[in-house]
Amino acid sequence: MKNNSIIILNDIRAVPIIATIKIRNNINNSILIAHESIFKNREYADYTNNIWKFILKIILKTFFGLKIIKSKITNELLETEKMGYYSSLYSITGDSNANENKYPLIAKQILKITVGTLDIIEYLEKKKPKNVFIFNGRTASSYLITKYCVKNCINLFFYEFAGHLNGFRLFPIPPHAAGKIGKLYMEYYKYGVYNNSEIIKAAYILKKEKLNSIYKKNNDVKSNEKFDICIFLGSDFEYTAVDPEICDITWHGNLNFCKFVFKKYGIDKKYAIRCHPNSSSDPNWENLYSELVKGISDLNVLNVNIIAPNSKIDSHDLILNSDIVVTDLSTISLDSILLGKNTDIFGNTDIKYIYNNSWFGSAIKTSISNKIMLPYSLGHNIFVFRFTPFEKIIGNFLFKIHRLFDKIYMYKNE
Repeated sequence: MKNNSIIILNDIRAVPIIATIKIRNNINNSILIAHESIFKNREYADYTNNIWKFILKIILKTFFGLKIIKSKITNELLETEKMGYYSSLYSITGDSNANENKYPLIAKQILKITVGTLDIIEYLEKKKPKNVFIFNGRTASSYLITKYCVKNCINLFFYEFAGHLNGFRLFPIPPHAAGKIGKLYMEYYKYGVYNNSEIIKAAYILKKEKLNSIYKKNNDVKSNEKFDICIFLGSDFEYTAVDPEICDITWHGNLNFCKFVFKKYGIDKKYAIRCHPNSSSDPNWENLYSELVKGISDLNVLNVNIIAPNSKIDSHDLILNSDIVVTDLSTISLDSILLGKNTDIFGNTDIKYIYNNSWFGSAIKTSISNKIMLPYSLGHNIFVFRFTPFEKIIGNFLFKIHRLFDKIYMYKNE
């Protein structure tokens, strides 16, 4: 019998494992596969012992019919095939200047996983499935597969986390295709069937969480300085390796983004430029910050306050004390909208799609800052497949094993 759907296990953390088993059990004529490289190497900051990974592989093969794809292809990767490799390397290290010389062990393992995806692509070419399920879509273990499926018009479904062991989300488009995600949320908000009172409650909870995030708690130095425009930058290591053809977003770099803003609003305004707090963990942030400062100085923008990533200034104060807030891909734009500020979003994000949606603007009949979380609350619920109590128990067990090995590694390397 032909397998119309192939489910790829490309991440062996608790949620992806349970998600793939659940998908496999609910789809007829499907097969669950994984490449052997994910049991021997680590794509994420995974310090799980290889003996445990071997046991896990045997359990999945014996009880859940997992088919292991063996390593065959040994070709050198073309530079054009390394997008997912770099995406994982930057993500794991948190270093926007990461390379194989700085991180030889991690790079070597990620490379093996990337080459392993070519074996999976060869398998897909033989099986010719109608549907493929995969985790994430832009990492070493998934990018080339995603690219292949898009090129060959194979239906792609992406399973993603949905809160710790509370289930998984299933998207018919890449989870990083931000503008398309916004459109998906809005379409369901407009035409879907849902309990309005429950959605209002969920929206209130999400708004509260957003305005009281870890960034808000960790950066609470008050500022009363007034600005015409406040620019919020993104994290270089998060966006450097993003394929615009798949994700439908383009990362131009923070300096170029600032240039776009200056071109639109002029250099005679008073600007605040807030570097993303996440960038403070980037080993390369001081170089990036120096380049940014020099680049803006060369543009003769004189009335500007560039706030470094390690600054503890409260971003909400910057928002409230600025006439206009400008963002590219950063979700701080949502904070700005919730705080009632005039927000200009340059990047193709889900927030931008909802914020600028003409139907939504006319339908809510009130300030958008009070209603924008409604479509988001749908996004956190309608695409979610909840785990059963038993699945949660298994998930917690797997999660605790994973964390145990993490702690052992950290203890040994203190």
